[in-house]
Amino acid sequence: MVVYEVSVAVAPDAHNEYLPWLRDRVRQAIALDGFAAALWYRPEATELRKDGRIPLVVHYLVRSRRDLERYLRDHEPKMQAEMEERFGGRVSASGRVLHRMEAFEAG
Repeated sequence: MVVYEVSVAVAPDAHNEYLPWLRDRVRQAIALDGFAAALWYRPEATELRKDGRIPLVVHYLVRSRRDLERYLRDHEPKMQAEMEERFGGRVSASGRVLHRMEAFEAG
């Protein structure tokens, strides 16, 4: 399992429009072959950005690196272009890949 983390910074004037748009895009992504789930996070208010933008984070759980590479090649550029066309510079996003090192469980 690979985690693809997308960090987003949303201008306050785009926030209400962007949230449902992002929700739809996350649902589209996890419907793709190789995606297992997605977790959407909102940092606490103490972590708000100094530039006033609202941070959001999505973790996509992807079954393999190969599945992620297919997504990054075939789907992500279209989503980025759509986001840019609709929101312009009011939303920025960056992604990174996280590889699990070890899992710990209580017990």
